[in-house]
Amino acid sequence: MKTNQLKLPFGQWAKQTKSRNTKTGTSPIRISDLKAHGIATATSLSAEAILELGKRYDQEAYIIYGALQNPNYVYTTFKDEMDGLPETTYNIIAVNTKNMVTVTKLFPSLPTIRQIMRWTVSNSAAALFVCRNATGTPTISYEEELFMVELSDAGGIVGIDLLDFIVIGASNYASGRVENIL
Repeated sequence: MKTNQLKLPFGQWAKQTKSRNTKTGTSPIRISDLKAHGIATATSLSAEAILELGKRYDQEAYIIYGALQNPNYVYTTFKDEMDGLPETTYNIIAVNTKNMVTVTKLFPSLPTIRQIMRWTVSNSAAALFVCRNATGTPTISYEEELFMVELSDAGGIVGIDLLDFIVIGASNYASGRVENIL
């Protein structure tokens, strides 16, 4: 296979064109090129739509969080995100084996253990943090203490560690790990 050729369906070969600048960016493929090689208009329009979606996805701003090493890192990383949300809002933070955030999910109220475990397993999380928003002085309630213990036990069965339960306030936080609940 020559490096400057593009393999088309049915074993056809086409010379690869250089990228051309358009209003939305660069596009290596033109509709006229696809039509010239026997690809139908509908298929070529689908290909153009897929390429456009790919460009838009590539241009999206990704929020990249560093490794969450302790409760203070979690607090400083997520306090702005949690600011302004109702007090009953919970943020579940899934992390990989290096404690890098892979995905987060907001719940309007305390989720069930089953919901959390199903979500973390489906997102291939190695561990998780649970954060709750607090408007006044951040404190962990007795119900949340019981919830932490049950969630930690369930995570132990599935193999997903509960790293910490953090109540995020405006100027400070309360941590289940620091308070020796976990």
